[in-house]
Amino acid sequence: MIGLSEVDELIQQAFLLRAHGATDQAEARLTEALAQVPDHPMALTRLAEIEVDRKQHEPATRRLRAVLRRQPYFAPAWAVLAHAAWLAGNAAEGLRHARRAVDIQPPNPHFRLVLAQFCVWLYRHAEVPALLAPLIAEDQPDPTIRARALSLQGEMLVAAGDFAAADPWLRAALALAPELVATRLAYGMNRLRQGDFAAGWPEYEIRAQVSFFHPTGPPQRPGTPWTGQDLRERSILVEDEQGFGDAIQFFRYLGQLRDAGAARIVLRSFPTLASLLQAAAPFAEIVSELPTGFAADFHCFSASLPHGFRTRLETIPADVPYLVAPALAGRPHLVLPETGRPRVGLVWSGDRRHLRDHQRSIPAERFLRLADRLDCDFVSLQAAVRPADQPALAARPMVLRLGEQVQDYADTAAVIGQLDLVISVDTSVAHLAGALGKPVWMLLPISPDWRWLAGRADSPWYPTARLFRADRRGWAPVLRRVAAELGRLAGLRDGAA
Repeated sequence: MIGLSEVDELIQQAFLLRAHGATDQAEARLTEALAQVPDHPMALTRLAEIEVDRKQHEPATRRLRAVLRRQPYFAPAWAVLAHAAWLAGNAAEGLRHARRAVDIQPPNPHFRLVLAQFCVWLYRHAEVPALLAPLIAEDQPDPTIRARALSLQGEMLVAAGDFAAADPWLRAALALAPELVATRLAYGMNRLRQGDFAAGWPEYEIRAQVSFFHPTGPPQRPGTPWTGQDLRERSILVEDEQGFGDAIQFFRYLGQLRDAGAARIVLRSFPTLASLLQAAAPFAEIVSELPTGFAADFHCFSASLPHGFRTRLETIPADVPYLVAPALAGRPHLVLPETGRPRVGLVWSGDRRHLRDHQRSIPAERFLRLADRLDCDFVSLQAAVRPADQPALAARPMVLRLGEQVQDYADTAAVIGQLDLVISVDTSVAHLAGALGKPVWMLLPISPDWRWLAGRADSPWYPTARLFRADRRGWAPVLRRVAAELGRLAGLRDGAA
């Protein structure tokens, strides 16, 4: 039988493997350890960490709850449970679990960092300095801990909308610990957010090493990574690695690959996007699974195409529409009634598993007050309505819901093609409306995603987009501005009639 010290060695090996992105190997070490000591709390907690990396919050939560039933003061389990709760969309619960870990072990720097991260995400910024003070102090013996604390100071400034002020903190963190890939990614996205694409794109490439994007490491493909090499008479595989919005945004670059002389272009995308994208790019092969035996000369993530083409603000390919709404002939169930009033599509929430969903999504009870007017026709473009949002939507039967009749993004595009306007939070539907050349009003939090830049009411990516940005007062002023502009739109239609 393996001795306990050998089990601990397996757990330590798993920790190091996970830190380097080798989660499958880490999982194998932990499985080996648990075969010998089935209820080992740290092995179970490390295994739950890997499940959280893979966005599998339900098995992680069950595993951690079992650990805490046996050892209610096992702080590492509380810290990982905090992340599992966050992933499940229970931000307040996650904050409580993070506090519990610190309460059990107040000096532990790792738990203080977890709690500080939650406070940054939830705008409880007044609590952050006291949590980080001992970690940032000059006498902090661990440079990595100090660097992570400096990085969190930078992240706090980004969350508050002070983007330029965040850069020195992020640079200081990287000077101490250049191996912190999450910090390097945060710095790169912050440079992109400020329009410094020359500095931002190279740093953005580090996401391939970040477990949030690639829990098991980036996929290994034959051929050469494409970073701008000559494509004439060569083949290239492009893969969508993130969400639907990213896939739609960077699809515009396929035409540039064709113009660069690529002999064969294969895009591996999501099944629900395939038919819409294929119709817009007959020169490419849009697949959800790679062709058997296919080996391209080059391979590239779609979000890396701007870097490969050395995109700058002034060279963003922004000719819209670059997607086309399908004909309604085969979709009679999606035809909207014609009343003569402006037709407006609404989206108020995204995927709750998104790390910043609590910042971008708006409760339907507040958002749907926009639909409490009789001079517009409203259509819900919401792919899934959360249980908490259902009463607000049910109270507004005038909002048309197509629900299960919309099967994929081609169907959604067919609906959007009939609208006068889309009003949306930062979701894939906003990208789709922009790519279709449809007027789209986007409601953005104080610290939006990098692609919407800083301080602009327009978007160089989508010429038909209008950006409504929140400030420290929250969503209320934004919703009032949107409501006022909606009234002007309806008034213009009435005047034309």
